[in-house]
Amino acid sequence: MKGIQRRSVGYCLYGVALTLALLYYRFPSEASRDFISAKISGLRPGIHVSLREVSLSLKFGVEFKGMKIVQETQPPSPVLELERVFIRPAVWSILRGQLEGCFEGSLYDGSVKGCAALKDGSAGEPFSTTVTLEGIRLDPENPIVKVTGRDVQGILGGEVTYRGRPGFLAGGRGEAELRLKAGRIALLRPILGLESIDFNEIRLRATLNDRKIRLANLDLRGQQMHGTLSGQVSLNRDFLRSALDLAGSLEPYSDMFKDLKTSQEFMRSIKKQLKGGRLPFVIKGTIGEPVIRFL
Repeated sequence: MKGIQRRSVGYCLYGVALTLALLYYRFPSEASRDFISAKISGLRPGIHVSLREVSLSLKFGVEFKGMKIVQETQPPSPVLELERVFIRPAVWSILRGQLEGCFEGSLYDGSVKGCAALKDGSAGEPFSTTVTLEGIRLDPENPIVKVTGRDVQGILGGEVTYRGRPGFLAGGRGEAELRLKAGRIALLRPILGLESIDFNEIRLRATLNDRKIRLANLDLRGQQMHGTLSGQVSLNRDFLRSALDLAGSLEPYSDMFKDLKTSQEFMRSIKKQLKGGRLPFVIKGTIGEPVIRFL
């Protein structure tokens, strides 16, 4: 009798293994790719998501390859390109009326990973996520950089949390701690004779609430200067028209004055403006057209 039970269990396990194998090798990639692309695109009007390939993974999840998120403008504007994303859903969460899962992927020579949850039919903040970024390369050709309208270079890392609604991201709440290393920021207008600022590291702490990004602290350290910045950004649906209300200071080092190709009179006027070795300033206007004024 025990032998029959063992054989029955063995046949069941064999059947499960065979079913999983057939599902894996005969997974309808093209149909799933089109269905998933349409569903994700439908979450946000004006955004189109395309996938090159969708496949099941032996890690009990789904792998997306060649994911592109494009803003449907004229001409279309890329927002994000992911080389690979692996999603591992928490199946039992469906019984609680919500979708939960974790993800990891490759993004611009770096990595992104985290977890997310979506409560179906929830009226408050149905969507929440925590994301960790590491080693992501930023350069002028990167779609993330192009959205800002600025020439930024460096290696990005940090953590971001968010709670809100998928179709109205600016109305949610969130926190971010980010760092950008070994890079350069091109300035819209020359400051102290500089057209760009090289830095060793930028550290940023910010929160999102009530359609406002509150910058608790931005700290820039480089060979030429040390800079700080804080304040808030009032978000607009057109990101480049978001209003700025920021204040900060620059502490120029002697190396900066050596590199500047300016007159001695200009140097003296700058040094007269220094207060305790620092040059305070405010930034108004918008992200697209900032107005910088030294105090």
